[in-house]
Amino acid sequence: MEIRRPLQAVAVCVFLLVLGCGGGDDGGSSPTEPLPTADSLVIIRAEPSEGTALRRGSVVSFRVRVRYEMAQTTTGSVAAFAFSSSPSGPGIILTNPLLPETRISGHRGEADVSFSLTVPQAATEITVDLGLFPGNSDSSNVGDEITYSTQ
Repeated sequence: MEIRRPLQAVAVCVFLLVLGCGGGDDGGSSPTEPLPTADSLVIIRAEPSEGTALRRGSVVSFRVRVRYEMAQTTTGSVAAFAFSSSPSGPGIILTNPLLPETRISGHRGEADVSFSLTVPQAATEITVDLGLFPGNSDSSNVGDEITYSTQ
């Protein structure tokens, strides 16, 4: 019986240690992990995968997973924008929803942005840009992009 009490105490300490390192406003980082010093956004996975040839005239559904860091705030959003290249020049592609956006919280974390678009008939290339919008900002200076060919 005396052995159980120390084991229970160890179990409680381990539980509290894990609980303290697994969440909160900083997106799940350890309390001893330093806060980000700059904002960043990196695409870690995309469906369809980068380089996939998209068929002109078809509706394509996208799901993009990003990893982000925000130095100054713990709320914001990640938004996607789509552009086409064609012989007549670049163009903005309307997406569904019109502004694909995901709200995020924490100094760091991962998030998914999902949307669909119709590949323009004249497009030779499609570029999907993702931007990080910290706080309530309406502008972004941090982002990443994916490029697709068309067929």
